[in-house]
Amino acid sequence: MMEMVELLTPGLLILICLCLLGAGAGRVALLLEGAIEARRQRANGTDDNWATLLRSDLVPAVAVIAAPPDASEPSRRFVRRLLNLHAGNPEIVLVLDGPSDAEMEVWKREFHLQPTSRLVNPGLKTKPVRALYVSSESIQLVVVDKGRGGRADCLNTGINVANAPVIATVDADAQFIEESLLRLLRPMLADPDRTVAVCAVAPGASEPGLPARFYRLGFLRTWLGRCAGLAASNTFLPAPGCFLMLSREAVLRIGGFQAGPLEMVIHLHALERAAERPYRIVFIPEPMSRPSAPRQYGAVRRAQARDQMEVGAALRFHKALVLGFGSLGWLAIPGLLASRLLLPLMETAGLVLGAAAMAAGWIAPGMLALLVAAPLVCEILVSMTAVLLEQLASEANAEPLDVAALFFSAIAENLGYRQWKNLWMVRDLFRGYRAAALGTK
Repeated sequence: MMEMVELLTPGLLILICLCLLGAGAGRVALLLEGAIEARRQRANGTDDNWATLLRSDLVPAVAVIAAPPDASEPSRRFVRRLLNLHAGNPEIVLVLDGPSDAEMEVWKREFHLQPTSRLVNPGLKTKPVRALYVSSESIQLVVVDKGRGGRADCLNTGINVANAPVIATVDADAQFIEESLLRLLRPMLADPDRTVAVCAVAPGASEPGLPARFYRLGFLRTWLGRCAGLAASNTFLPAPGCFLMLSREAVLRIGGFQAGPLEMVIHLHALERAAERPYRIVFIPEPMSRPSAPRQYGAVRRAQARDQMEVGAALRFHKALVLGFGSLGWLAIPGLLASRLLLPLMETAGLVLGAAAMAAGWIAPGMLALLVAAPLVCEILVSMTAVLLEQLASEANAEPLDVAALFFSAIAENLGYRQWKNLWMVRDLFRGYRAAALGTK
């Protein structure tokens, strides 16, 4: 038995190495396609002449649903930023997930809330609504006090409370501009019958320090691949920091949110393709919404964990789509599964198996060196390619020193940090998968 293992191990290690190299080549191709698509989308960008029309009362009302995690100062500042959004007829629906009495008092003082008898549409099943409030200020704000049920339950409650035909949501820590709703509305007004969702996200500003650069490298790979690259085949999948606008009718048709925006967009893709209806989910690669730029390793770690857990939840609900129909089943979902689970597992297993095989004398040190060097060089090239392609995609006039610092940070990222991150990614994906299976946040 040991002799058979000894014979098979070198072949297995070579196969792992070839798979990692092939995956790297495929990712570079997707990044290039994403850069071309992002540049094309920007060339067809928003015409400023639309601004006056989009502020008109004739434009459909938009309900922006917010579900901040607590009553802290950053959460209250987030709601204030939402209230500054420009649109013809916007409304902010603030959903509080089982707030304590003390937290509720903070919100009441902050926005001068008073009870209202507004009716709640029972279209989606959610935790009970305990009370509804409106502000005595001249702002379009509805606050919902509900039983604890998690983020998806908050979003569904907001949909039940809102009366607008268009809904929107954005991450609490995202950076967005006041004209975001106006620009997101344009594709829906241009093609209302086919457009079921619009999403805008772009890389944030370049920040100093290795933690911020490592996070930016990861986001660039996601933005050019998962967002722009897949948008070329109408299989766009959102990234952290996105501002997402949805047709309320389409959301009700699929039974609401089961997890976050990623799961929702996958569900919309699947529904429309199964029904063989012509549809569009529009990606806008402009900096109207961006993820926050964490500067410490702890903040980077938390941001990456949130994204990975959302991926795990989305895969839990839509695992049947893997190798399913069209580009969604043979490209988007398999690619998400491979990049977030299979490739990290394969690389880690290859390193462990290679070290054990060399210690046992089954392979030469040169083969282990090749096994280590191949994915390392491949990942460095993928990241460096993403840095250069961002300049093409966004037509950015970034400082050359900032671009160079980010470019060469791809080397530092792969000298231990990414290998540890692979272990976190696998753990966080299963945490998100398990939480979705148990119906928890």
